[in-house]
Amino acid sequence: SECGWLVAEFGRQPWTIQDMLPTWAAVSDLSSGSVALTFFLFLFLFTAMLVVEISIMCKQIKKGPQL
Repeated sequence: SECGWLVAEFGRQPWTIQDMLPTWAAVSDLSSGSVALTFFLFLFLFTAMLVVEISIMCKQIKKGPQL
């Protein structure tokens, strides 16, 4: 199955999307450091939102239902 994937991918060169997006236009000039920084910023942001969400849910569970 890997060989079939390789043939399909190499056979599509020089296109990323056939007749629409050439491979040279699909490449980004971002450095690996900026990609890593963005990744860790998003990781921190979503972890912080998870902690806030869990704390809100725990407070509501302790509060109990409103009768």
